[in-house]
Amino acid sequence: MAREFVLVRMYRLGDLLMASALVRAWKAEEPTHVTWIVADECAQLLYGQPYVNRLIVVPMDYIARYKERTVWREDEEAFGFPVDEAKQAFPTLFAALPERADRVVNLQFNAAAAMLAGAIEAPERAGPYADAAGDRRVPDRWSQYYLASGTDVRYGITHWVDAFINIGEAPREDIRMEFFLRPERDFAASVRAQLGGAPYFVVQPGSFEEQKRWPDGYFAEAATRIAAATQAGIVLTGGRGDKIIGLRIHRTLTEAGVPSVNLIGATDFHQLGAVLQDAHSLLSNDTFTQHFASTLGVPNITVFQGSPSPWMTLGYREGNRAVGEADASAPSVDKVVGAVLGTHTDYLEARSVGGYQFPMPAGPEAETAEWQGRWVVGAGHLRALAPDVTVGNDLRPVFDQRLLDVIRAARAALTAGQEIDMSAVEVSLSEPNHPLMALFIMFFLENRFALGADVAARQLASLDWLEGALLRAGTAQ
Repeated sequence: MAREFVLVRMYRLGDLLMASALVRAWKAEEPTHVTWIVADECAQLLYGQPYVNRLIVVPMDYIARYKERTVWREDEEAFGFPVDEAKQAFPTLFAALPERADRVVNLQFNAAAAMLAGAIEAPERAGPYADAAGDRRVPDRWSQYYLASGTDVRYGITHWVDAFINIGEAPREDIRMEFFLRPERDFAASVRAQLGGAPYFVVQPGSFEEQKRWPDGYFAEAATRIAAATQAGIVLTGGRGDKIIGLRIHRTLTEAGVPSVNLIGATDFHQLGAVLQDAHSLLSNDTFTQHFASTLGVPNITVFQGSPSPWMTLGYREGNRAVGEADASAPSVDKVVGAVLGTHTDYLEARSVGGYQFPMPAGPEAETAEWQGRWVVGAGHLRALAPDVTVGNDLRPVFDQRLLDVIRAARAALTAGQEIDMSAVEVSLSEPNHPLMALFIMFFLENRFALGADVAARQLASLDWLEGALLRAGTAQ
């Protein structure tokens, strides 16, 4: 008999694709019936996918109302989640949830998701959930680690796909995202015909998050140069919100005599997939389409601007390339074009190390850009002994001296070669302390993994040493 598993990952299309690797791994290990709890604005991606047995579609009103909601309970002087209020406000949603399951995994990590996860009785749990009293529970170490490193991708060392696999307790063999395409041969053929049968690159210049958008003028220049160097056409893709950007870039390409097709805002997921499958490769920002291309086995070159996060979000496919700058500013057109054409090696390349994906320098040029050390744990990120945390121009919260003293004492003990009583180490799981949690975890990982990437990858598979590290402590000032 199939086991009943429930997965909570409600929004961000790229994140849904990354979570598909977990469901695929579950199905490969044993017969499972998977219920996926997803937001209504993203449910279309999962419709018809054979690895999902049931979809529970969550109204965006529920997510907007409860995503960050907590309530203060005077009797316990603690924050909790408004479980009773949510059930009264959205009775149909809670009634649709299964009463019980064999395993419930919450990968969304917010109050709205925790209340849904906690409403389902289950002997096996991972990820935050709210009990009947509204208390927050985080039962597994990998979720505690993810809460720390996943808060700010600049501190992360583990790709989200790898973290999802570990949180969901799935086997780590043959990890791949999965999406089954509906045949769209006629659509793909019409695109090729508009290009005169020429080979083509797909370029996606938009992004859901504005700070991640490489300037559209840069995309236009890069696409023009790539087309000239390869005698290839350009296909522009993106969402409806990217139409203005697409019109500007398409005009530039047309004026330069580049064969091009503007599909921005004009494709569904299956049509986009058909176009990607026939492409030489994809050039995009850090957005959904790079994950979609990786799922379909299509090489992609991703520009990371605004948040240098290829360690956690570069498309999960060996050989993918990440182009960016150490300070998260916009990389030059020369650097991006060189990465696409392979004439420069100043980029990071996705490689499998010990079964985990890490972006590693493609060549000596990458080392000069301060990227070499950044894929290794903690390099350039630790500010644990300072009273505040600064990353670029981004100032992190100030924390009380008590927690900083704990970190100093732990550092001194490690330096002296002494064992640390991890049960005495306290780090808060409350929302305000997430950034310092990340720094603290990175401090331990940096010391434990100093022997190299292979050792780090092996130890990532077993976080027993972290068991007592994520309890309760310091409060923000």
